Amino acid sequence: MQDKRFFLLMVISTMVLLKPVNAQDFKVGLTATPLGVNDVLRISLDGAAGYSGDGFYIVGVTCQIPINSRLNLETGLEYAKHIIVISPNLPPDENNTPYKSNFKLLSIPVTLKMDFMKYLFVNGGCLLDLDTSSSRPI
Repeated sequence: MQDKRFFLLMVISTMVLLKPVNAQDFKVGLTATPLGVNDVLRISLDGAAGYSGDGFYIVGVTCQIPINSRLNLETGLEYAKHIIVISPNLPPDENNTPYKSNFKLLSIPVTLKMDFMKYLFVNGGCLLDLDTSSSRPI
């Protein structure tokens, strides 16, 4: 239920932010990655818990605003939910059973896209990630 609220918030926010722009000048799209493989990369500490990924999904709204005939500004809002498996490193008489935890991100990409031909382009920019998880396993 909470994931549906985030997606609805993303769609409404994008529509409000893009209202001043002429509707014929930009393109809006929906993005979705229903299944994915993830991994946790972190510096390993002796005696620390182990972390591994167990999949993710992403939904989002993107927008392209043309600057000129070859250059576009791209932005949007994406929501990602990652499932992380935590393997605790506890003494043998403690419960060492691995357990799953969710890691949720709200991402705001801001990029420039330069078109070279009909199907050739270069895209680069920055990405702002906000952790919306109630617990912070990583």
